[in-house]
Amino acid sequence: MPDPMSIHEMLIRIPPEEYGEKYQDHVLALYQLYVQSAENISSGRRSVHSFFLSVNTAIIAAVGYFYSGDGTYSWVISFAMSVAGIAFYIAWLLSVESYKQLNEVKFKVIHALEARLLPVALYKAEWEEIGENRKHYRPFTTNEVWIPWIFLCFYVGISIFFLYSWCCM
Repeated sequence: MPDPMSIHEMLIRIPPEEYGEKYQDHVLALYQLYVQSAENISSGRRSVHSFFLSVNTAIIAAVGYFYSGDGTYSWVISFAMSVAGIAFYIAWLLSVESYKQLNEVKFKVIHALEARLLPVALYKAEWEEIGENRKHYRPFTTNEVWIPWIFLCFYVGISIFFLYSWCCM
């Protein structure tokens, strides 16, 4: 099996001398588009968080609403809603991981492009500076997973409460 190509090798498909005089202009335009696509991923990531936060808020409101009712069905519905919340927790964490992986790859390509084709390496310099100051920097993914975990703890606690209440009725 042949060795896989590195990102640097994959970037240059046609050498500048073969491409022509517009090479640098086209590379810069592609770089700008690619950086914008990385920004769009971050924007999408925020939208996904807003969606899951809204869904979880609605689930918690529904659990509270049905719990305040009388009868067995109120307990069953509240328990089912807390289980649904656990399912949304899993989907939320999978989404966070997916966006993390996509961003990592995007920035590897941006760094490789800067190293190979541009006179400056802004993103690479930023990441190297962050690397030197690791004790003061926490990656966004590290922080953003705390919110789903808080919801998970709530849902597990509520599920245990409902199961315990149901068993002791």
